[in-house]
Amino acid sequence: MPSAGHGRIFFMEGCKLAWEGVDGEVSRVDYENEIATPLVTLPEYCPRIQSVARSPNEWVICGLSETGKLHVTGTNGAKATLSTGCTSFAAGAGFLVFTATTHTVTCVPLAELLEHLGSDEENRVLPNWEARRTERGARLVTLVPSTMSVILQAPRGNLETVHPRPMVLGIVKDDIEEGDYRKAFLACRRHRVDLNILYDHEPRGFISRLWSLVDQIEEVDFINLILTDFGKSPRPAERTSEICDAFRTELEKRDVAKYISSILCTHMVKSPPDVEAALALLLRLRETHPNLVEDAVKYIIFLADPDTLFDAALGMYDFSLALLIAQHSPKKDPREYLPFLKQLREAGEAKGDGYRKFKIDDHLKRYKKALHGLHDAGKNVSCSCCLLLLTLKITTGPKVFDEALAYVDKHSLHHDALEIWAGQTEDVQALLNLYGEYLFERREFKQAALAFVQASKTKRAMIAYEKAYAWQELFTLAAKQGTSFDELVEMGQRIGEDLASRKRYSEAGRVLLDYAKNVEEAITAFAQGGDFPEADRQCAMNSRTDLVETILHPEALEVRSQIGEDVIELKEQLERQTERLKELKAKKITDPDGYYNPDGERTANLQDVDVMTDAGSTVAGTTFTRYTAAPSSGTKKSKVSSKNSRKRARKTGRKGTVEEEEYILLSIGKMPARLEAIQARSAKVLPYLLQYTDEHREEGKALQTSLKELESMLRSNIEEVWADEDDVEEPVLAIAATRPLAPQHALPRKPEMTATGTAITDWEVKLL
Repeated sequence: MPSAGHGRIFFMEGCKLAWEGVDGEVSRVDYENEIATPLVTLPEYCPRIQSVARSPNEWVICGLSETGKLHVTGTNGAKATLSTGCTSFAAGAGFLVFTATTHTVTCVPLAELLEHLGSDEENRVLPNWEARRTERGARLVTLVPSTMSVILQAPRGNLETVHPRPMVLGIVKDDIEEGDYRKAFLACRRHRVDLNILYDHEPRGFISRLWSLVDQIEEVDFINLILTDFGKSPRPAERTSEICDAFRTELEKRDVAKYISSILCTHMVKSPPDVEAALALLLRLRETHPNLVEDAVKYIIFLADPDTLFDAALGMYDFSLALLIAQHSPKKDPREYLPFLKQLREAGEAKGDGYRKFKIDDHLKRYKKALHGLHDAGKNVSCSCCLLLLTLKITTGPKVFDEALAYVDKHSLHHDALEIWAGQTEDVQALLNLYGEYLFERREFKQAALAFVQASKTKRAMIAYEKAYAWQELFTLAAKQGTSFDELVEMGQRIGEDLASRKRYSEAGRVLLDYAKNVEEAITAFAQGGDFPEADRQCAMNSRTDLVETILHPEALEVRSQIGEDVIELKEQLERQTERLKELKAKKITDPDGYYNPDGERTANLQDVDVMTDAGSTVAGTTFTRYTAAPSSGTKKSKVSSKNSRKRARKTGRKGTVEEEEYILLSIGKMPARLEAIQARSAKVLPYLLQYTDEHREEGKALQTSLKELESMLRSNIEEVWADEDDVEEPVLAIAATRPLAPQHALPRKPEMTATGTAITDWEVKLL
């Protein structure tokens, strides 16, 4: 056995003797047999040492060296230094508590500490345990597990008791697991711990042992405190409601009178509060325990806003309950609520219970329910009540319905009103007429016309159809109404002119021909719309071949002129944009940073970057890589703002930037569709330019030639432009070498044109 002069003896937990040598080796001593069994070895000799037993054969040895290092070593060989500035420590009740030169006291759970000690020493990272500020120079005297406290001594000699939060929580959790809810609750209340720990630590156990909690915690105020904390928790509202319902069920089984405030609390701490259920409980209480109602009302006013409670009581149509709430509310003035309640009561006496509900719901801004009240107030009363109604002079029927119409119009409740009054023909027609006027004012003319038709308001429906330029529905309705021939002609002339003014020439021609019987203006409308086949057919059908020369000849030249202008405009735009793309391609090579960086952003200190020789490397900070390399790093915010900037630039085609290139490519990509539209218009006029005079033939030939040239030019330019985009060379900077170009996914794809000789060439006239 080692000599006593070369170490020290100390007691281990469990009344065992131990020996610490000067080299830090700790051995368990069998005094009777004079045997020393080595346990652990501390990094150095520690004058202050303490052991904590984890099992009969497992200990944790904590030692404080003369230099202030706090060493912890387990019998499994794991070791760690928790602090290099420790001044005192104590272990017990599953915790290691120590003070440090930073004037803090730290509480470390031993179970968590051992878990970290069991990990690989090289990769071990100890957490930052909670530390509490203490008086300068304070030393730890002892731990008191029974009171969850630590006793400290200040330099001037006074003792101070503190309760480290980890120690409190550890004891509370142990009490919850053992089912001792009263002890856990009192500890939480004393140390200001959130009471939600009672549920959150063991949710299933809490619900299953709720009866035990109520048995242990008999004080109503304590239960109310628990429920209030539960209502403030961040857990989902559905879970809170489940807990409150379970509490309420358990309390109602025992004594409603005793736990009335707690039962009210279970309703009011929900999210949102179940105010109506709480008020309904007051109504039941008024019948069974009238002596408790006043106190219950005062408590519920304490839990919720009195105005909210008053409105909820009104919404239950119970004046006595609303009056009870108002009387005990410090915010309610009797000079305001008494006249208001009297007015509502008188409204019910004068016009029935339905009208009273209407006034209440209107006050609460429950407009749909208020409309139901008006509907009920307007119902026909039964014969058995007629004499009573005459005596009371109750006003029902048409006057109430007129008020309902005004209410529907005021709050735009047309759909709701149609559902409520469904089956009452006259009332529904009045509502449909009101809805039609509402839509008419909003300029939804076609929808308004449909409402007027359903309301049998034919004249208004025809006006709405005319405003909507729905001429087919208009003339159908006019025919059904037996409109006279002269009125149809006048209407047809008016509608035809309106359609022509809106460039709906084919429809205008049909209306002028079928209803206005105006052949000349109809043929003019067909010709203005470029529909020369129909115009020529109508000339033949109506034996008006004279109109070919007087109307179709000049209109054909006018249409040819319009198409020619469109061709010239499209051609000039194509030439201009193609030339601009060439300029942008040159700038992309000569000034890539300015081209890809339109906002003037530059990579910092480019002059100091060395030339890179690796052909596969990239410069991470250059801004032109937005479009020439795959995206790499960058914050989400910067990517979003860059995307929005590009969207704005595409709309304006900002000059000299990559956004202008994208804008021009999008514009050229739309040209094939524009060309096909021009060719479709030409297909209707070219045959007639061939058939009319020599002047018309020459104009047709010139038009067809210009269209062919434009088509050929567009095809070749598209091939050239997108070939350049596919074969674009990598921009060269002094700081970057050549590297593969990323796919041009950000630029528009090449547009498709119909192959030569197929559908796109059907417009040609071979004789021209």
